[in-house]
Amino acid sequence: MLKPSTTYQQQVQILKDRNCIIEDDSDCAKMLERINLRCCSDLRNICAHYGRLYGWHFTSAPAGLPELSDKAKFQLYGAIMAVRSLFPDEKKWNNEYVIQIATLMQEYEDVIELNLIGFPAERGNMLEI
Repeated sequence: MLKPSTTYQQQVQILKDRNCIIEDDSDCAKMLERINLRCCSDLRNICAHYGRLYGWHFTSAPAGLPELSDKAKFQLYGAIMAVRSLFPDEKKWNNEYVIQIATLMQEYEDVIELNLIGFPAERGNMLEI
């Protein structure tokens, strides 16, 4: 997983390790943008400064995720999907993080308005890789 302290060069190396072929820095910058590092950075910054995610409208939208509606791309659901697209361990994501998110959603289902965080009403297993 990309940690907040990960440098640009470390992120490039992680992408190369994930079988991404990057010819030069301009291609690398496009790839990094395309695979949602900006969204992850925005999410991290909001959390690091104790920001409120419920009802938040993000300034950047994830790319390459056609299952997201235009509205959801700028909400918490879009940011979570951006993290999911970068997460290196499918098993860990599906068995730990998806379960934690689902548990929170169930615990607060009486007070959460899904439209304020971008989650579809019928989300099923959409969070799984």
